[in-house]
Amino acid sequence: MTIRDRFARFVLLCSSVATVALVVIVTQRLSDDALSLALGVTVGIVAILVPLVLLLALAYMLVRWTEARGRSPRQSPPQVMLMPQQTPYQLPAPPHAWAHELQTARPEREFAVIGGD
Repeated sequence: MTIRDRFARFVLLCSSVATVALVVIVTQRLSDDALSLALGVTVGIVAILVPLVLLLALAYMLVRWTEARGRSPRQSPPQVMLMPQQTPYQLPAPPHAWAHELQTARPEREFAVIGGD
């Protein structure tokens, strides 16, 4: 056993003792309602973590299974897309054909200056 392992165990032991002492001191000062609330929150968090861990394990197993099959999970098989031929009536008109009509159809605008000299 190396010095590093011994030091890690010592820190873990000291942390555990400090945590237990803190919990005992805090729980002696709290009311029954506050303890019930803390216990309910703790149980709720544990109840959420269990399905989350199961879903993560399932996702990990799915990734490992797809990698074992030889295909990455993000890779999809190649797809061939056939584009239909465009007929002449579907093609847009050139921009100069309608731009000239818009410019000539506008009436001349007149402006009046109010409060000017």
